This record gives sequence, C-alpha cells and structure tokens, in this order.
Amino acid sequence: MKILIADDHVLFREGLKLIIKHFDEAIELIEADTFEEAAQTADATPDLDMVLLDLKMPGVMGMEGLVDMRRRVGETPVVIVSGAYSRPDIAEAFRCGAAGFIPKTLGSRAMYSAINLILSGERYVPSLAFVDEDSDPGAAMAPAAEPAPAEDPFQALTPRERDVLVLLAQGMSNREIADKLHLQEVSIRARLTGIFKKLGVNSRTQAVGVAIRGGFPNSA
Repeated sequence: MKILIADDHVLFREGLKLIIKHFDEAIELIEADTFEEAAQTADATPDLDMVLLDLKMPGVMGMEGLVDMRRRVGETPVVIVSGAYSRPDIAEAFRCGAAGFIPKTLGSRAMYSAINLILSGERYVPSLAFVDEDSDPGAAMAPAAEPAPAEDPFQALTPRERDVLVLLAQGMSNREIADKLHLQEVSIRARLTGIFKKLGVNSRTQAVGVAIRGGFPNSA
C-alpha cells in the first residue's frame, strides 16, 4: 500500500509517518513538501492508494490543489489534512470531491482510524461539520468538545454491540465483522441498527466518527 503525504510542514510529516508506521509498518509512505512535487509524484506513481493533502500549501489557492490532485489520481481517495479550518472549508472540500477531512488536532489512534476508515471506502467527516453555527457562534472555529463522562454514549451499548463497533472502526465490512465474530451478516446489520440508535447517528461513517472522537473503546 502506498500513501502520498503532501504537506509543507516537515514536523507534521514526520509525526504522521510515525503514527502510520506504528500501526502498519507495511505501508509505503511518499513525501512531498510542495504541491508541485506532490503533483509530479502523483503523475509518476499510478498505484497510489491514498493522498493526504494539506489544505493550504504554497503555490495553490483555496481548493485548487484538491481539484487538481483529484484530476491526476482518478478514483484514488484524496484526503484533506489541515490544522486551520472552518465549517465552510469542510463543506467546500467535500463539494470538491475530498474523501475525508482530517483535523491535525486528532490524536494518533484517532487519526490512523480515520485513515483506515477512508481506505475501507467510507468518508471521514469531522464533528465540526455538524455544529449548528447559529446556536454557538464560537463552535464553528474549533472542533467540538468531547462529551462529559456522564454523557458517555457508549455506556448504553451491549457487549456484542461494542465488539461490532470496535471492528467497524477498524474499517471492516459487515461480512468481515460477521466472520470475525462468528455471526450471521443479518445479525451484524441488526446490531448496527441498535448502535446507530444509541449513538444518535444515521450511518456507518457517523458511528465511526463518534467512536474515533470519543476515544472508543478506551473511553469506557
């Protein structure tokens, strides 16, 4: 597996490499510190599995880099990774075809889980995208705070639902989860319905997002 990391901050690239290698040493990481270098690398590497692209790099304006990179890599997921962002940035990135939007403020395990989720074919959407700016003008300028322990949404999950959510957060499909837990696929779908209801979400992507942001399963 090959992942291109395009970011002009060398310390972040080094940190991200350590995170990914810690969880999977087999992944080949290719670095680029300018958009021009990233574009040349993308053109020369047709078997890329993912591009992690800084939202603001020298030489590109706004979402131009994202649009250009998507044109170069075709169906390969291009994921925005940014430290300075807002709700409109997130919305615009998805309108331009981003496969995910990962804040640089995520912890190491959460960041790797987000990458793994996208590689499994899902999208990663940060909590800020769901904030109602009218209800709290300041909320749109920073990631949503984690829930207080008393409001831990994972407490309501049954042990089997917790098992399913752990594997879901690892990017497994329903069939893979069923095989892992020695259950029928229809049973996994039923448990996912229960998980969605208890977490207050409507999709696999949102459920995994809640799990990642809540530090599940370590939060309970």
